[in-house]
Amino acid sequence: FCKDEFNQFCADEGIGRHHTVRKTPQQNGVAERVNQTLLEIVRCMLSNAGLGRRYWSEAVLTACYVINRGPHSGIDSKIPFEIWSGKLPNFSNLKIFGCVAYYHVIEGKLDPRAKKGCFVGYGDGVKGFRIFSPSEGRVILSRDVTFDENTMYSIKNAEISDLRREGDNLLQTDG
Repeated sequence: FCKDEFNQFCADEGIGRHHTVRKTPQQNGVAERVNQTLLEIVRCMLSNAGLGRRYWSEAVLTACYVINRGPHSGIDSKIPFEIWSGKLPNFSNLKIFGCVAYYHVIEGKLDPRAKKGCFVGYGDGVKGFRIFSPSEGRVILSRDVTFDENTMYSIKNAEISDLRREGDNLLQTDG
């Protein structure tokens, strides 16, 4: 990635660029260490939440979100979010990754007003939460969410019990 426009942008902003030789990650020690730290955090988050590898990208995004709202020794114990935006982050919206979350829905007059899901992250650029909805089979973004942070939502067990309950042909059971 050595486009002249980008090189000029970096020069204008006072950013010094240093290139490395291909396939030599040891030359980029700081970035590799950050990647290793993120991987360790993600592994713990997925394990604690009882989620499979399928949710690794949500865990990485959430880990980055949380890390950028904590103090860093490399910048005099300041908060990266504060340096970037000029204001302190809102800590009241931090939730436990993988906890049970009930998100608001409006379907019919007699239908439930909330559905159960699993908290998997924060909205990017919006005030909302990312909730995995097993009933919809996708991640939805909602700002109207009630969290049960004392209960972890184990996707593996929930998906299996949902499949059994619905009599899905994909799951073969004895009895």
